[in-house]
Amino acid sequence: MTNDPGVSTIPQWHTFLRPVLLALSDGAIHVKRDMENAAIDIAGLTEEQQLEQLDSGQLRSLNRIGWATSALRRARALTSPSKGTFVITDDGRGLLAQHPKSITVADLEKLPAFTEYIPARKTPAATAGPTATEALGDQTPQDLIESGIEAIEDDVKSKLLERLRGTDP
Repeated sequence: MTNDPGVSTIPQWHTFLRPVLLALSDGAIHVKRDMENAAIDIAGLTEEQQLEQLDSGQLRSLNRIGWATSALRRARALTSPSKGTFVITDDGRGLLAQHPKSITVADLEKLPAFTEYIPARKTPAATAGPTATEALGDQTPQDLIESGIEAIEDDVKSKLLERLRGTDP
């Protein structure tokens, strides 16, 4: 069981978009835990992958399914009729039909509901930075936080060692 996001064998969060919708494709209302278990089965995660944890103790697979679920809700591909339950929408069925192999973030960004949710930033075209998708890449915000913390810790360690080596015993 590894906690290092750099060596994780679990697919990135966006690869769970289709498995989540497939888990809900029967049109019934599903409890969150049942939907997550079905999505894990559909994604074909090994037992080792299912047990992999983030530094926070949360299972990495459930974290990534959570991000996929959040993105699908923004795209109105699924809804939550009550707390902890999910059901696929007509838009979600259409998304499944249009993308028989996988659903990407770029596919979601083509949906008006998804782009309406993302607040527009007033940035001059000449200084416009990368889009949210480009900035995140394949990493979830949790992965980015962990990478940032690791980079800061490495920097502090190297500076501390440098200072210790420079002192007189």
